[in-house]
Formats: sequence, structure tokens, C-alpha cells
Amino acid sequence: MATSPRDTHPGGHILFLSPCAIRYSVDRPDEIRHLRDGPKANQQRPMIDHIIARCPGNAEVVLRRCKQVLDTILAQDPTNWPSNEVWHSVLPKWFVAKCAPEMTREAAENHLRQRQGLSPDERQRIAREEDSRWRWSVLNTVFWFRPEERSWWWWDGVAENENTIRVAVAIGGWPYASGALRWILRASGATSAENEV
Repeated sequence: MATSPRDTHPGGHILFLSPCAIRYSVDRPDEIRHLRDGPKANQQRPMIDHIIARCPGNAEVVLRRCKQVLDTILAQDPTNWPSNEVWHSVLPKWFVAKCAPEMTREAAENHLRQRQGLSPDERQRIAREEDSRWRWSVLNTVFWFRPEERSWWWWDGVAENENTIRVAVAIGGWPYASGALRWILRASGATSAENEV
């Protein structure tokens, strides 16, 4: 068992949040290597979950575009996070064009107000429906890649056939926030992207 915040785990770090909880993470350079080359053959696997993306006969293209967006995001210095304006200029133009416009403060407050009177089950149902059809904005997407917001890390991704991509993500536990990755897959051309059940 790890005894200090600096104790390492193969492929990542174990960081204490409290005496009872640990947080798993993957070093950014290692995640970039996984994105570009996949895991090493002898590398110990952490807890893995899968996201399945359905594609209209172009899975290799969708996977390549998804990796292009992720590579751009992960290449940014997490200690000097880019400004909102910078994100729109460094991300691939095709991805920025697929994203929704940034929501105004008034629109965001109205969106939250509409949900406040709903039961938790109803809010969750609406969130699932919206997640599968709504476009995310650039800033909503990159927010989930801030180091303090990460709950998954790229482990591997393969086009199983021309219609299916299987992405393996290293996770610290369930639930975890995979919406940004699922949006990037859809923006890259997938018709759907869902956690494997």
C-alpha cells in the first residue's frame, strides 16, 4: 500500500485525497505515448473501462481525428493552462467548427434554473438524452482535461472494423466523467459513443 503522495503505481501515480480514498492518474507524457503508440506489451493494466463508438464505415478516420484532438489538448502545459481564446486557435479547425458556440452566462443560468425543479432521476434522464445529441462547446470540452477534473486517461483505441471503435480508458473508479471523450468521438465523425455495458 502506498504510504506517501509520491509513491508510484505502474503507469501513473497514487495520490491520497483522504486516509480512506486514493486517486489514480496517468502521467501526461505516458498518456500521450499511449495515444500515439498504445500501451507497452508488458505494461501492467490499471482499472479499464471501454467506450464503443459506432461509425458510418469510416472508423479509422474517426479514430485518427479523435487522436488529433486529444493530442492537441494533452500537449498543452497543465501548469500554464491556455486561455479561452487560445483553445479556439490551437485545436483543429474542423473540431472547432463542429463544436457548439460558447453559452452566455444568462443562457447557462437559464439552463440550470430549468433543471432545479426536477427530480434527480429526471435530471439524469435529461442529461443522458442531451449528452447523446447535443454538441459541446470548445471550452466545455477542454474544461474536463484540466488536471483537477480528470477521471479517465487514454489507454488504447482500436478500430475493430470499419464501423466500430473500442477505446480503453484507465479509470480510478466509477462513476467517471467520460462525456468530453464521447463528444470528441462524435465530433470526429462517430454516430454514437457510449460506455460499454
